[in-house]
Amino acid sequence: MTSSQRTALVTGGNRGLGAAIARALHDAGHGVIVAHTPGNTKIGPWQREQAAQGYTFTAYEVDVSITNRHRRWRGASTPMATGSTSW
Repeated sequence: MTSSQRTALVTGGNRGLGAAIARALHDAGHGVIVAHTPGNTKIGPWQREQAAQGYTFTAYEVDVSITNRHRRWRGASTPMATGSTSW
């Protein structure tokens, strides 16, 4: 990896459209991190399959669902889904 290489984070990067985007970013020379759901048992076999095809991805288990927990982080009383972007 060069100091000018960019890294992309792709949520759902191990399936469907996310996987296609992850491969395209890899093909363009970017480092790619794929985020997958907690407990995903398919990520290991998927990474091995991708490696066999020349793709190297770093994978992290991440829960990106929106819950009431975010209110503690920003001290707001309305959910992010209302369009508020301040943190």
